[in-house]
Amino acid sequence: PGAIVSAMLYGWPLQLARVHPKLTRCMLVIGINPSHTARPAYYTMLKTLKNGAKLIVIDPRRTEVAARADLWLQVKPDTDTALLMSMINVIVNEELYDRRFVEERCFGFDQLARRAQDYPPEKAAEITWVPAEKIREAARMYATNRPAASLHFVGLEHQPNSIQSLQARYILPAITGNLDIPGGDLIEGMHPKLIPAAEVELMDKLPPEQKNKQMGADRFKLFSWSAFDLIQKNVKRVWGTQLDN
Repeated sequence: PGAIVSAMLYGWPLQLARVHPKLTRCMLVIGINPSHTARPAYYTMLKTLKNGAKLIVIDPRRTEVAARADLWLQVKPDTDTALLMSMINVIVNEELYDRRFVEERCFGFDQLARRAQDYPPEKAAEITWVPAEKIREAARMYATNRPAASLHFVGLEHQPNSIQSLQARYILPAITGNLDIPGGDLIEGMHPKLIPAAEVELMDKLPPEQKNKQMGADRFKLFSWSAFDLIQKNVKRVWGTQLDN
């Protein structure tokens, strides 16, 4: 889900954040325990912490990473969307967002700002079990310590509201100016010397009448051919290549 949602929002899938020990000033870790599942990334995180970076962990469990965090948000399972939207609420209302990036690069910010008003920290605290002041502190810490890198994995993706959670998760680096900058969340694009799997599979050669037979396309529209074709159209325009199917 993360690859599809980030491709829809950014025009290219966002990979696991490239935390930079000397540049990254804050790390937001959501639903992933790198000490067990991504050891190379974990060692990089430890180096980054030694250089004074902040660490925010969103996880129901007190993992090894959560134990090292400046802020551990012990969220109620499957309420990440409310928590992340509340962080957006604080960032918008306290004008901590990157105004220039938002004005030049973001679409729908006014609608987002209005929607975020439904999630003040006090309301989010009732939903998520995370105290309101911790939500405010996390939003301020993430937005004011730039560049910031954000990491998530299956803990966020394998839940009923994963699509909404992922949308909010990917909105955060965009509105705070942490997207596609060294030390932040990089959009890397296709390596010039690699052949995309899509060019080998040739799935794009399927005629429309075959694509229309896709099972579940009427229920899971984000994972349908119509959605993927829309992504591919824009990816090819910007990057000159195709995404893997």
